[in-house]
Amino acid sequence: MLSGQKFREDVTRIYSNREREREQRERERERERERERESEREREREEREREREREREREREERERERERERERERERETNVHDKPYVWIRGKHGITDDCCVASKVTASGQQF
Repeated sequence: MLSGQKFREDVTRIYSNREREREQRERERERERERERESEREREREEREREREREREREREERERERERERERERERETNVHDKPYVWIRGKHGITDDCCVASKVTASGQQF
């Protein structure tokens, strides 16, 4: 009798232990899946941040190019007519600048 009861207790304990081990493995697998999901979210956040940084860099470069173009336009506006490859010539209405003269004369005297 005692051995039958002991056998049942042993079987119950074995099944209980197996059940606990199975639940523990399942919890460990769930924790591992959660770590993987968190890792994936972190990679996605990092990728979005890198993309935002690349976009900010492109915008900075574009602003810099636009400022450079604007400085170049400003230099062109400030450039005196004497700095141009042609010279002022005396027209029939007096000295005119190059934009008003139909035939321009270069500094070397060549007409075009």
